[in-house]
Amino acid sequence: MPFICIMAIVTFYGIVDRGPMRVFTKAKVTNGGRIVLPAKMREELDIKIGENVNLSIEDNEIRILTSKEALRRLQRLVRRHVSPDRSIVDEFLAERREEARNDD
Repeated sequence: MPFICIMAIVTFYGIVDRGPMRVFTKAKVTNGGRIVLPAKMREELDIKIGENVNLSIEDNEIRILTSKEALRRLQRLVRRHVSPDRSIVDEFLAERREEARNDD
């Protein structure tokens, strides 16, 4: 039975409860552990050739996170803990200037 049919059956019967059906595609692991990401997936994630990505293992799956998305997630996390009228960048620069003055 083709892989996608098995996943459709698994999803239909509620064995995997992860929201809408995800798109699956096959890829081969080649020499050196290389896997080619299909063009449509690269386009959807806006991954450019030569761009670095972040890999993690979660729930026994390999997940790919672009650097841009990692930054967006970090910014959302920080925004939850910092008031909108506060500039962390300005505070950081002020601290660096103060340190530079103290070093002289």
